[in-house]
Amino acid sequence: MGLYLVYEQIVNYYFKKILEKELLPGDQLESEIATAKKFEVSRGTVTKAFNYLKKIGVCSSGRGQKTVVSLDAVDIIRCLNATISDSHKIICILVVNKDEYLGYIVRCIKERAELMGWSCVVMYNYDQIQEKICIEKIIEKKYDGLIVTPYRSNGHFCKENYQKLQKEKIPFVMIGKPDKCFQCNAVYTDDFMGSYDITNKLISDKYGQIIHVTDRREDKIVYDDRMKGYLEALISSNQKTPKIFDCSDIRFKKHLTEFLKASAEKKIGINLYSDKLEPYIRPVLEALDLKSEINYKMIGFHEQYDNNGNIENNYLFMGVRRKEIAIHSLSILKNCMESATTDENSCVTHTIFSSGYKVI
Repeated sequence: MGLYLVYEQIVNYYFKKILEKELLPGDQLESEIATAKKFEVSRGTVTKAFNYLKKIGVCSSGRGQKTVVSLDAVDIIRCLNATISDSHKIICILVVNKDEYLGYIVRCIKERAELMGWSCVVMYNYDQIQEKICIEKIIEKKYDGLIVTPYRSNGHFCKENYQKLQKEKIPFVMIGKPDKCFQCNAVYTDDFMGSYDITNKLISDKYGQIIHVTDRREDKIVYDDRMKGYLEALISSNQKTPKIFDCSDIRFKKHLTEFLKASAEKKIGINLYSDKLEPYIRPVLEALDLKSEINYKMIGFHEQYDNNGNIENNYLFMGVRRKEIAIHSLSILKNCMESATTDENSCVTHTIFSSGYKVI
């Protein structure tokens, strides 16, 4: 079954609302149009669900053909017994911080899970000790599944924590690229191809010198992939020796300034590890009075958003699709939970997003 396109999920959604007394006898269900929008399905799917609710007597058509909850709806649902109890799951979302990027993903997962009749518990693994405590709690409470951004030290997470989950047969999906020596279900952006495409874009736009601005303090796995993408693109395009500037170096500003002065006759293409590094670069460009598109172009992975989920910067960036990351991680987890009892040797699933260009 698909994640959202089955009428049973709409039925279970209203079963839950009725059993939890959010909808009482005589209360009107949301309109078919509103329900279709909420579940992102066609109106025909909603009509099928509403007709089923009427057929079994949980709902009836009131005045003006409005669908309302029947007087004996609770008793009917309890007699049916299986549907709501079988479909209701309690999952945990374990994330490393409360920043806007992950906060948006958490909100998307919660909204989608609740539409499916599931409950979500959110925990935070700020460090390795806290992560261990959280995972022990997940195992103790026997949650049905987990979606997690692992705590990483120098780019590597504590595999022992996740091996415990595997041993206890609690399915989980990792948001982020796993270590090569540890296989698990995961959803992540293709950092190698993203950086490769960024560099090729700058080369095709005829920028005479392409540099890579990075930060060794960032996630080592992501750092390595983005570095490799930059280097591979240079090699495939027969470019000169790579130019790499590390924001964590105390001499970064001095070295970048000297390089830009020496390259004054060339248009500089900047492959940016992340827009979080923009504050390191901007003062250097402004001090030299360099103009965007005339003297330079910056392209990178965008990771900063305002409260509406919009990118705050006003230059070209690679887009990371947070909503799709949330939906696909939940979809993989659902499939894992459905197959857990019948196929313990199911293959590991990876959903890898390529980043698309977006001009702001």
